[in-house]
Amino acid sequence: KKVTIEVAGKVIRTVDVAANGTYRVYVNDNVAMGVAGTTFQAYAIDANGKAGDKASSTVKAKEAVTIAPPTINDYVVNNGYVTGKATAPATQVTISVGGKTLRTGNVAADGTFRIYVNDNANMKIVGTDFTAVAKDAAGNVSQPTTAKVQGTMLTQPTIDPYYAGQEYVTGKIDKATSKIAIYDKAGNLLRYGAVDATTGTYKIYVADKAAMRVVGDTFSVKAIDNAGTATAPTTSTILTALLGKPSINDYHKGDEYVTGKTDIATSKIGLYDNQGNLLRTGLVNPDGTYKIYALDKAFMQVIGDNFTVRAINSANIPGLAAASTVLGERIPSIVTANDYNLGDNNVT
Repeated sequence: KKVTIEVAGKVIRTVDVAANGTYRVYVNDNVAMGVAGTTFQAYAIDANGKAGDKASSTVKAKEAVTIAPPTINDYVVNNGYVTGKATAPATQVTISVGGKTLRTGNVAADGTFRIYVNDNANMKIVGTDFTAVAKDAAGNVSQPTTAKVQGTMLTQPTIDPYYAGQEYVTGKIDKATSKIAIYDKAGNLLRYGAVDATTGTYKIYVADKAAMRVVGDTFSVKAIDNAGTATAPTTSTILTALLGKPSINDYHKGDEYVTGKTDIATSKIGLYDNQGNLLRTGLVNPDGTYKIYALDKAFMQVIGDNFTVRAINSANIPGLAAASTVLGERIPSIVTANDYNLGDNNVT
């Protein structure tokens, strides 16, 4: 009718036997039963209170269940879900940051897990460490697997040299870039620009931004992916303003010099062929006039060839190009003199 459990002759607890002959006795509140190696006895008691023979057994150490640490796939900031795999007998995975649990998710039949974390501020910060722990139905847990919140997988954009007064900031980007953003030296967003995924280039209009007119100030550009994740900033400096186009006087085949006038801030003047190759630089006079020797340049002796002239500033930065064309040879002037008779007033 009943079963009694005792240790060292002291009864721990007596319970009724179920109709099917089984019994279940709670013993976890007994200190001795929490020690591996303890001997205990069980015996039955019939309806008349008579005890049967005692059966002895020993408390055995619980076999350790090893749960393998889960694997974590790369987590890029703003991805939303931490994903990975856990092996049997794991049934759940818990994600934690700084020792605080974010969320626990179930392990699918194929061993994968997917746990939403994008509502946690720490998981929006690139470089944040987080952990994943697998556990089984009995509560056995694995050692933690640690990973970091990664930045966008886009490569950082490049920035072409930018001079105060230019209309656009330009450069190259990863072709997977969704949009491009420019920021002033304080990190304030100025504007998003146009992205050309085909060529991997971008341009951002900045001519109306006062912050982009201060020579020496820094600015930065970030590429942004489809998930809204930005790259680390690429920083550049606003360079000395471009000089304007110089004027070019008509240049004829056979002329010694290309001449004209330029900004008085010009340090030197450059002559370029139609491919943009520098042929020669010349000096600039205090009044802004210049001349560049060109007679020895074969390119400058071909009628119809297009050439350019650029003013170059003290930072050795060429300004905007002024274009012109090699004209035909000059027609020499022919002077004739009529007979002059003694007593005439003029030679004609």
